[in-house]
Amino acid sequence: MATDKEQLVGTEIAINKQRKIIKAVNVSIAVDKQKEQQLILQQLCVLEEQKSLKLLHSLRRLHADTLQLAENLLTNSIICERFNNADQNIVEATMEQIRSRHANTVEDLAEVVVALRKVSDVTDVHKDNDEHQHKKLLLLVESFLHGRCSIQLLCDHYVGFCKGRPHGEVSANVNLWEVAHEASLEAQYVCDANLGMAPEVIVQGERNNVPLMHLIRPWVHHSLVEMCKNAMASSVEKSKIDTPPIQLHIAHNSDQRTTTIQVIDQGIGLNDHSRGKAFTFAETSHARRWDRLLEQQSYAPVREPLASLGVGLPFSRALMQIFGGDVTLTENSNAPGCTATLLISTDPTVLEKEASMASPGTNILNNQRNLI
Repeated sequence: MATDKEQLVGTEIAINKQRKIIKAVNVSIAVDKQKEQQLILQQLCVLEEQKSLKLLHSLRRLHADTLQLAENLLTNSIICERFNNADQNIVEATMEQIRSRHANTVEDLAEVVVALRKVSDVTDVHKDNDEHQHKKLLLLVESFLHGRCSIQLLCDHYVGFCKGRPHGEVSANVNLWEVAHEASLEAQYVCDANLGMAPEVIVQGERNNVPLMHLIRPWVHHSLVEMCKNAMASSVEKSKIDTPPIQLHIAHNSDQRTTTIQVIDQGIGLNDHSRGKAFTFAETSHARRWDRLLEQQSYAPVREPLASLGVGLPFSRALMQIFGGDVTLTENSNAPGCTATLLISTDPTVLEKEASMASPGTNILNNQRNLI
């Protein structure tokens, strides 16, 4: 008959066996779960890749159709030689059609870039070559945006002439103080609609003391709205009570033939992430990407997004750089917050900046698999 000690030893051995069995089962379950997660991630990669390919093919077809439309007009000798009122109406309608068809290309490109990043993050392909792939993607995006802006400007320029504007899309003798004031009002409206409040904006200087200048007003307006929106969101995030006003400073440098507009806030400032990602296309810290259809599923007025797609500052910089300008972002040295600076070239001899790559739609499509 077994003693108490032998019984205890036997029980301990049985318990150890059960523990080993449970451990083996848990390991097996963990491995299965890991394989299942990897399979799900691979399936997501396939879906994201298919999505990006579909959007890229759509963008490529759009640009090919645009080129074909332009070639059809330029090679039509009858229209070019005759160019009566009916022909002018045809060309104007074609330009408006092209402009309308390109209205959502920036948002579509943002979706493509986001999908490519997701695939790259999941698969970790080319992990040791991330910097090279990142630069390659930036060049492709820069080339695409340049082409899109040039198409928009050409169409708007011609349509402007047809509608009786003597300088087309170029606005002559513009008071920059008024442009800054209008942009700040729009940004305040967007901020108030999304956050329920908006900081005060003070445009420094006298309205009548600002020199008149020539510029592409919609581009400057768009860039200033984006800069003001960011400044307001940062200020409200830091302080919802007694939020400090946003300061807009306008300065002219006749020697360098430049004009700058500084948007100065006292918000949360730049952290390491925002400093490196502020001008990265389709990079956003917003929790949910804005969706117009979702926004329309209520009786409230449709609000323009305060932040979502991550294209505001990058696209603004792309617009301004085409004719020698720029958009920069720096931390305030003697106060909290940061300063966004819009640089406008006033050099009358400045030429359009050449795109970094030709045929943006084709290049993006041909290289997209290398980017994944």
